[in-house]
Amino acid sequence: MTDRVAQALAEIAALRRQRHGVAQTAALEEVVARLEAEGPAEALASAYAGVVESFALRDPFELAFVQFTRAVRWADAHPEHLRDEDRRELLWMHKWMAADLIDLPSSPREQIEQVLRDMERRCAESGRPATSVRLIEYLWDWHAGRPGAEEAYQRWRASPRDDLADCGCYEAGRRARHLWETGRPVEAIAVAEPVVGYRLTCRGQPDDLLATLQLAYLDVGRYDDAARAHHRARAAARAAGTELRSPRHLLFYTRAGHLDDGLALLGRTQERLVSARPSVRLAHLHYAAALTANLRLRDPATPVRLAVAPVTDVAELDDWVVGAARELGARFDARDGVDGRHRFLARCLAMRPVPGRVDLSEPVWAVPAPEPSPAAAADTAAEAEHVLAMRRGDAAVAAGDLDAAAAEYHSAADLARDDGLLVDAGVALARAARCLHLGPDQDEAEEVYDEAVALLRAGGAGFMTLLEVVLAWVPTALAAGRDPAVEDELDRLEGEVPGLADRVRPSATLEERVAALRAVASDGR
Repeated sequence: MTDRVAQALAEIAALRRQRHGVAQTAALEEVVARLEAEGPAEALASAYAGVVESFALRDPFELAFVQFTRAVRWADAHPEHLRDEDRRELLWMHKWMAADLIDLPSSPREQIEQVLRDMERRCAESGRPATSVRLIEYLWDWHAGRPGAEEAYQRWRASPRDDLADCGCYEAGRRARHLWETGRPVEAIAVAEPVVGYRLTCRGQPDDLLATLQLAYLDVGRYDDAARAHHRARAAARAAGTELRSPRHLLFYTRAGHLDDGLALLGRTQERLVSARPSVRLAHLHYAAALTANLRLRDPATPVRLAVAPVTDVAELDDWVVGAARELGARFDARDGVDGRHRFLARCLAMRPVPGRVDLSEPVWAVPAPEPSPAAAADTAAEAEHVLAMRRGDAAVAAGDLDAAAAEYHSAADLARDDGLLVDAGVALARAARCLHLGPDQDEAEEVYDEAVALLRAGGAGFMTLLEVVLAWVPTALAAGRDPAVEDELDRLEGEVPGLADRVRPSATLEERVAALRAVASDGR
């Protein structure tokens, strides 16, 4: 690679890290124009990809398909200028575009199928599995409500993973949601619980997983666990400076019987009811319809004001939401040749609160929201080798291979420690210990937890990271007769929560102390 190519690639990479929007798009298009006129041609594929990404991540996102077509045609005409990274990114763009086209009801079925077949051909030519194709096929069948969606899900699950696969957190989120929506809440909980425990914070997480987990808990009658999952989702949102993201939170408030809280959330997120992205708009309309139907049953005359809709009371709001959901859903159904959205809306309108009371009151003492772990922050760069090993571990967890996951996490810990990243090493070891704990190696899990805590302390890890690891360590420490070691860590953690020691009586049992700290974890610190 010449210095000129390296400089051009560095310039493009810097622009792609900027905030997505019109300014970023304009700057990248200027670089494309310059490279087309002056070269070096070896940097053009990366520049084209940057423009596609910039359009895809802002509205109107459908303009990205024009840029995608240009990038593909240029790459096919000039294979001699493509690096291995460019060929891989070309496949990623096919994945983005296929998913985005599905989300747009005006996209013809034939166009979506053409992109999928083109991607499958390119995967075969490069010796890659067509796992991403199987994923998009499943998502399309699932959202359309086709009868073969379960078979498509199983084909995706059975496909081998490669570096085009989503991270383990996203995969687990999709699996948990599929299992919950198909009436298998116990299986959904089994998939979501271990992954949520790892504090994965890629885009959309942990909100998506927690949104599903809280509903699955409701379905099996674990109301306290549902409340804890909901508090954790709220704490994560506060830490990120955002509102609850998933529309399933609207359904949670409906099913939990907290209709006023649901209406308040609807008011705070009302712009999503008119989102420029039709799939986002329809998802929020569907779950808002569940809420407004129940509000109407309670009192149709309740006053309501929304900036995005001409309504004055609950009855008018319900009419507007259901009408908008029917109109948009019909457009998707017409494109897909099925009535899946119509049937799903009917399911939402029939949903009612669970029997009994779900207590969503906040804990009696307030603690700040958690900050993302250093490992999660490093994850966004995707540069360091230990981060790649962590991702492979996450993918193995999502696939149910705990032995492979533990090995990857151990590798990640060694790599991070060699680079002096002690907190990242501790987080990786804690994940390895969790895998060992869920498997047959209980004694080894205890030793790995102990080492993980030592690394986290040495690296200056935050309170919430330490708290979750120590709480996970407790069962294995007790089984191994290491009560004093874990109790020393509990003492230190209790001392870091203002006023907690005053609320835990001196003669409190270990179980009572752990319960008090778990209450802190459920709301964030």
